[in-house]
Amino acid sequence: MTEELIRDQLIVQRRERKIQERPWAAKDPSLMKAIGMAKIIEESQRCMKELNKKDRATDVSVVGPDQQDYVESEVCAHKKKEKKD
Repeated sequence: MTEELIRDQLIVQRRERKIQERPWAAKDPSLMKAIGMAKIIEESQRCMKELNKKDRATDVSVVGPDQQDYVESEVCAHKKKEKKD
C-alpha cells in the first residue's frame, strides 16, 4: 500500500513540475498527453538506436525476413556463450 502511495505522489509531483515548466499546457489535457507521448517516443527511439549500435545483426530490415530465423538462432547462441563467460 505504501509503495503505491509513494508512486502516486511521484506521479503527481512530476505532473506539477511539467505544469510549472509549461503553464499553458495545464489548460489543455490533450496537449499534456501529446507532450508525454512525444517524450516516450523520443526515449524509445534513443533506446532503439543504442540497441542497433550494439547488435546490428538482429535488425530485420538489414537482414531480411527470410534470414531472420537464422540470425535469431545465432544471436541466441551468442548470448548463451556470453553467459558462460
